[in-house]
Amino acid sequence: MEISADEAIAPPKPAMPRLAGYAAVRAEPGQTVTATVRIAPRASQYWSPEHSGWRTEPGDVALFAGSSSAELPLRVALEVTAETAVAEPGAG
Repeated sequence: MEISADEAIAPPKPAMPRLAGYAAVRAEPGQTVTATVRIAPRASQYWSPEHSGWRTEPGDVALFAGSSSAELPLRVALEVTAETAVAEPGAG
């Protein structure tokens, strides 16, 4: 069985969730507040030696939110539909 170059250098799959961003807010009991969390594109990328750059792999991504890493009741599923490459700053 042959393995193509694309199969040989597959993106790593994270073993566990990781922190991609956070925001601190204060709310009184029963009060609703809105928090905006900006997530850098690099948070979902991996380094590809083959392409000498950061890559975003198409596929499903789950984002979780909550008051702590132990309590994440909010979830949204995102679909990345196109593979992208991002050059390192100063590369060129």
